[in-house]
Amino acid sequence: LVAQAYQETTGAEADLVLGDKSAMCAEVYSLAQLAETIDEQEKGYQAALTLARDLRDPAMQARIATSLAVLETRREGGDAQRMREELITALQFARQVEQPDLIVEAVWWLAELDRLEGNISSACAGFKVALEIYKQLNHPDAEITQKRLEALACA
Repeated sequence: LVAQAYQETTGAEADLVLGDKSAMCAEVYSLAQLAETIDEQEKGYQAALTLARDLRDPAMQARIATSLAVLETRREGGDAQRMREELITALQFARQVEQPDLIVEAVWWLAELDRLEGNISSACAGFKVALEIYKQLNHPDAEITQKRLEALACA
């Protein structure tokens, strides 16, 4: 379904106005989230990322890069380096558009990656930054992040 939507998008790309292409990007991204397999999700995210790049939409690029990184955690033998690269890219785009919700998502997952790799001091630092942002946003994930900090015995 995602591949079909992308083919329709690229096949009619010249006829789309900016708003239509933006809507199609969001649609392809949403369809990717619903895909049944990791490979289908990745293809959908890559298709949405192509559209987001064409639109020069850094917020959507941040969201998609984070989704690609998180997807990597679900893959058997996921590539930690690829995940880190996607998250750094996501963080750069999120900071560019100054959207705290996008920033905190990338920061949290970078901290989680550090935790998974056994770099506890870096994980603690990242979770502390995420906690502060979550608190500023009055976001329910502040509680989860606080528990993560406690579990890691972060001072």
